[in-house]
Amino acid sequence: MALAEQQALKATKKIIAELKMRYERSVKKQTGFMLKLNEKQLDQGKKNNDNPITPFYTDAYAKKKKRNIPDLKDTGDFRDSFYIDVNQSGLNYWATDEKTTFLAEKYTTDIFGLTEDNAIIAFGRVFKPVNKFVNGTVSKYL
Repeated sequence: MALAEQQALKATKKIIAELKMRYERSVKKQTGFMLKLNEKQLDQGKKNNDNPITPFYTDAYAKKKKRNIPDLKDTGDFRDSFYIDVNQSGLNYWATDEKTTFLAEKYTTDIFGLTEDNAIIAFGRVFKPVNKFVNGTVSKYL
């Protein structure tokens, strides 16, 4: 392999490593925002697939809450325990509250995560610094 090709390969590997690091850092930085979007969906009674949270509240509880569609908020402990595990396979939303398994079984794990629209908003924020790096790097070589 010629010297120029070796240098290009080395530079490419360095850029790829930098992109990966910037992406991972940006994702971790935006997890709080993603969790707020997840909570907003629950406030609207939506699962991550945009469907309503079902089964609906019982008539008695719906009267108390003044709504039929669950928002999964009573004391706030469940929602306050939400977190996102960022790993090689992606983003895994979960909660540490003692009711987590019960609620995930009752309402399905679709209560965790973002709707397509909210994912687009969140990842627009994630990719902003990544795109800035890419544009700056590309402009050096053009």
